[in-house]
Amino acid sequence: MLIIPRQHIATLNDLAADDSELISHMVLTATHLAQELGLASDGYRLVWNCNRQGGDLVLNEQGIAQHGLLIRHLVLPNNIAGTEQVLQFIAEEVSPDTYLNLMDQYHPCHQADEHQPLHRIITTDEYTTALALAQRYHLQRLDGFSASQRR
Repeated sequence: MLIIPRQHIATLNDLAADDSELISHMVLTATHLAQELGLASDGYRLVWNCNRQGGDLVLNEQGIAQHGLLIRHLVLPNNIAGTEQVLQFIAEEVSPDTYLNLMDQYHPCHQADEHQPLHRIITTDEYTTALALAQRYHLQRLDGFSASQRR
């Protein structure tokens, strides 16, 4: 999961003593989410990227990631993942040059088929809408299939 404060902090090196409440809130949010998602008992890791290890994804000549941020968003049926809100947040609060993987491979497993709206895969229209939203918010670094390549 990715936790990004609303207050812009260019780098951890810019933190001051008066930012301690914000940092504490971020750590406690991560702890709460880990407990809520059932990760706390097995353990989890918090990672803070700074300077050249943070920022937009940088690829080498072979297309291998060297450092930076890649966001993967799973498009779910009936927009229950809040795709538009997620993409707007990425464009406005993270960076419009964020490397984004819009995933269309949701497949209902186990008892998901008993729980609407998770009972089905996403439609071509739902994925096409997600791609159009990425374009609306000027997110052009998209990884994966285009709508015309969708199964």
